[in-house]
Amino acid sequence: MLARPLTRAPARRIPLLVLPHTPAPKSSLSLTLTRAYARTPQFTTPDEPLYSTPAQSSANPHLPPTALSQDDYASPVLSIGLTFRRVFRYAVFASVGIVLTVAGGYAGTHWWIEHVQLQAPKVKAQDDPDEWLDEREGWSGLHTPNRGGTDPRLGLKARMAVRAAYFAQTSGTGTAALPAENAVSKPDSAFAVTRPGGRFISSEDELAALGAQVNDSSWLEAEQYLVTALALAQDKGISLIESLEWEKHVEEGGVDRAAVELEERLAGIRELIGGRPRLEAARDGWERIYYALSASPTSDPARREEREWELREKVKASRKMAEVSARIAELWREGSDERRAENRRAEGWFAGGLIPALAASEGQSLKGEALDKLVPEGEGKSASPKSSWFAFWSRRQPTASSASTSTSSSGLSPELAHLVALVPSAPSAPLSPATHRSILFSLISLETFLARRRDDPSSPSSRLPPTLPAAQAIQSAALSYARTLLERCDPFPSVVHLASSSPSLPSPSSLSRALSTLFYTTRLAALSTHHAECTLALSPRPSTTTLSSSLAAIRTATTDAQMVVDASAALEARLETARSALGGESEEEKAFGGSLRRVRRDAEKVVQMAQGLERVVSGMQGGKR
Repeated sequence: MLARPLTRAPARRIPLLVLPHTPAPKSSLSLTLTRAYARTPQFTTPDEPLYSTPAQSSANPHLPPTALSQDDYASPVLSIGLTFRRVFRYAVFASVGIVLTVAGGYAGTHWWIEHVQLQAPKVKAQDDPDEWLDEREGWSGLHTPNRGGTDPRLGLKARMAVRAAYFAQTSGTGTAALPAENAVSKPDSAFAVTRPGGRFISSEDELAALGAQVNDSSWLEAEQYLVTALALAQDKGISLIESLEWEKHVEEGGVDRAAVELEERLAGIRELIGGRPRLEAARDGWERIYYALSASPTSDPARREEREWELREKVKASRKMAEVSARIAELWREGSDERRAENRRAEGWFAGGLIPALAASEGQSLKGEALDKLVPEGEGKSASPKSSWFAFWSRRQPTASSASTSTSSSGLSPELAHLVALVPSAPSAPLSPATHRSILFSLISLETFLARRRDDPSSPSSRLPPTLPAAQAIQSAALSYARTLLERCDPFPSVVHLASSSPSLPSPSSLSRALSTLFYTTRLAALSTHHAECTLALSPRPSTTTLSSSLAAIRTATTDAQMVVDASAALEARLETARSALGGESEEEKAFGGSLRRVRRDAEKVVQMAQGLERVVSGMQGGKR
């Protein structure tokens, strides 16, 4: 059988399927090609893939395809919303935490001030025989049964304002601005603002009106808080002027002690700030206190403690008014009528606070000729006390001519002569220890004012003040007063032994008595130094005897003041040792630590003053030789 010839079918072109190459024998090549093209190829899906793939894991099979819905397009927006929700939640939690922390800190600070800083020490009255606790500064709650803190009658807002004022005044966190006098000396300073025309605002004429004001922000904040507290207290009926219990006070006597304490703190912070406007405002505050106490005195003999407090506060208020008037006088130009008027007012307030207190305690009368009998024979008889003394009570200042003619031959006005006559019998008066210290404070402040007082600029700077003899007379009376009071205290060797004895803390009563000894020793040293200085100043050509006696008095004062410094430092070391052992302040340190530090600072100042005067007198004595 003959083979058919190979023919190519006219069918459509079929793509060539490339198969894996396998070598074949040449004999079968034509047969293979014949079979391949003899019929039309048919393609089917093979059962097995032509290529190998890795085996699929049964644990992770392919997910079946899903159809996308409309909700799937919102997933990014939802994710962003969830993120913002988390951020908002964290922000809310953080804000609440910060608010709670701040509120807790604020409430904790107020609690700490109320129950720690302003809390009275747990020292009984019998453990403080010399009444040093009565000299603590009250912040409206010193008269309460707790003897500290703030008065609950003030209300929440007023009490918070009082605590804020205490914190602002005592924390010292404020910034002090440049005083005005520095702007005068440094015109290029940023605080030296100019007016149109090139003249500085803080020039000398306007500096006198402003004074040396201290622009401490913490003190200014304390002032505003106290003003707010007084306004809120007045709404509650706690005031010196418009009290809701005014009729009760008039009938039974006494004033609202919370209002007195707040007025005292406001006047005190204004004294610290300084400047004529605030000094005048401070004087007005002390004047309100004085006249409120004078208008409604306590007459019940059973309320002796309150009567002593009123007497002590009146002496203190009059001294403060006098000191503020003296500071205001220094802001006026020498020789001006304003300066002379302020100095006369200061002298009147000094005498007006001391004479009634001493006369009342000694049973003396201030009516008619009874007061005139206190003046020694030949002293001030040419002028009646009505001419100048009662001008003080009527609040009319005497003229310059009357002031010049109302002095006695010894340089004392009738008021000062009466005062000098009353002082020798003052130690025997039935006064409390705190009242005695207040009177001695006023005497020292008065003699210092008289020794420094200058009114007339026409006199040379080397000329002595005309009131120097009066200052010396007050110094002599105060020296006798201080010596008598010091004799009633514990002797100084016992105080030194108390400071250097066993490391155990002394009892409160012994600390109270020791503190009185240190106080009167310091005041006696200061008065001795002042008296020696005035004696030398009043002697145009001091003799060798005068120089020797003055130098001996100054050296004795220096030794006594240095002993006070050493003893008070030793007592402070004992208190600090007890603080380390207890992990905090002891009740004895809370009660007497502040007064002890003030006595030590005063003694250090006396040492410096006496040493400087000793060098001057030694030079004079060497030149005399």
